[in-house]
Amino acid sequence: MFLLKGSSVIELCGTCHDWSKHTTHPMGPKVVDPRNRNRSLDCLSCHRAHGTGNRYLILLPTVTELCVQCHKQYKR
Repeated sequence: MFLLKGSSVIELCGTCHDWSKHTTHPMGPKVVDPRNRNRSLDCLSCHRAHGTGNRYLILLPTVTELCVQCHKQYKR
């Protein structure tokens, strides 16, 4: 992230990926990451560009496990 050439992670990812087709999740500098109030929500909040062992390069094994980190109302 510190070697980012563009103005934002979203802009960099957007050069190849149209995130609006992947998700309607709000992202951007004005959207605070509930897990870390010092960060805004962007692509790297849920994905790792350099890979993971998980599908879609997400941080946790399933989308459900990832989403309930912030969306507690969906936790079982």
